[in-house]
Amino acid sequence: DYREKITGIAEMTIREWIAKYKAEGPTVFINPDKNRKYSVTLKRQVVEEYLSGKMSIYGLMEKYGIRGKTQIQNWVKIYNNPHI
Repeated sequence: DYREKITGIAEMTIREWIAKYKAEGPTVFINPDKNRKYSVTLKRQVVEEYLSGKMSIYGLMEKYGIRGKTQIQNWVKIYNNPHI
């Protein structure tokens, strides 16, 4: 990808930054260390939307203000295997 060659930053990282910015604006990069708590209901809703194919991980990050794709990926793993 052209952007990756120019910046030396992986395209997936850039996409994640864009999703974070769209969800929270520029302040997301000022204090990123703050952990957030999400309700079980929200987690289930996000996972079900993702598994249904309605939205991408980046779309869900933007829609629900979730800071990282890894968070959603972890919820999907737990949803698919509740014994983890």
